[in-house]
Amino acid sequence: MKKLAILLIVATVIATGCKKLPEFTSGNGSSGGGDTPTVVTPTVTTVEATEITETFAMLNGVITNYDANYTYETGFYFGTTETLDSFISADDFGHGTFGTKFAGLTANTTYYYKAYAIISGASHENAGYGDVKSFTTAGSSNLTVTTLEASEISSTSAILNGMISNFGNDASEYECAFVWGTGTPTNYNNNVELWTDGKFNLTLTGLDPNTTYKFQAYAKKALTNDDGVYGEILEFTTLGNDTIIFSESFENSQGNFTIQDVIISSDLAYVWSYSSNYKVMKASAYVGQAHESENWLISPLINLSNINTAILKFDQAAMYGSPQGFLSVMISTDYNGDVTTATWTALNISQWPAGTSFDFVNSSANLTPYIGKNITIAFKYTSTSSMSITWEVKNIVVSGNK
Repeated sequence: MKKLAILLIVATVIATGCKKLPEFTSGNGSSGGGDTPTVVTPTVTTVEATEITETFAMLNGVITNYDANYTYETGFYFGTTETLDSFISADDFGHGTFGTKFAGLTANTTYYYKAYAIISGASHENAGYGDVKSFTTAGSSNLTVTTLEASEISSTSAILNGMISNFGNDASEYECAFVWGTGTPTNYNNNVELWTDGKFNLTLTGLDPNTTYKFQAYAKKALTNDDGVYGEILEFTTLGNDTIIFSESFENSQGNFTIQDVIISSDLAYVWSYSSNYKVMKASAYVGQAHESENWLISPLINLSNINTAILKFDQAAMYGSPQGFLSVMISTDYNGDVTTATWTALNISQWPAGTSFDFVNSSANLTPYIGKNITIAFKYTSTSSMSITWEVKNIVVSGNK
């Protein structure tokens, strides 16, 4: 009998030493016996949903009093109301974090959810719950589209401006456009680039002088059959016929433009050059590799007297990198032959190329603040040892309206 008792004691020690048992507390909060013991309840936090699209969201939760010695069952209660009448289990991401891929959702719909966790084998009374949170799936009906005032209006051109709100984190998921016309807007221009701040614009050319045009902004979720959302209808009136003050097409040469190299590598013979094949002024600091440089293409003196408005227009293309931070169009009223001693101001350019092709875009800048002055315009090219964009410029025109 003694031998059997010893074996039973050894077996009990081995069995209870294989896994830490859930901690128990008495009903009155002490660690001793007396009342029926209960399993420690997980403390659960419901985390904001992520990766939200029209039909998908990632639900997230965390156990803040997580203990690696336990195995947990986790999931989420959810519904389209705060009743939360459905449940979905979750995947363990480690260290108390968990989540689930919530697919098959309906666009433009608000979903409510809360995180859930329990130690495996415990009773439901020992389950932990997070707070109820909500998210709304994407869709065009979430958009707010605002038509903004037209800008840089001349006798034959204008820039239409619009903005969308509530478009989430990915601007590429939306299509933007403008409708416009002299009566009810009917002309449609799409494929308008949406910037990360939610703004978009379109440069109209070939307009009639002294004519009133109406326009409205439009946006929709890309690759859907949504009707989209329109902003309100606004209008603008073009000016009278413009007077050409200065022009250089670079059709035959670099004209009266001059070049100054502030920084240029000894490996480069030049950065700005005239291309007779493409009829453009071209800048590139890449020969075998990118080189650091700062190079200016400078216009002759331009007189803006005896006019009421003025605008700069030109065509440009860029390749091998985004223009932002590397390319700029500058203006000076005191240039006297040395770019390093003059005072320069960067012009606000209506449209920059994407930097991914040699397709030209029509760009412009308002020169009206410089009316009555002599100005110099310069195309400033910069590059680094790791980034060298190719920039092409042509058809430079400064015009004014009397």
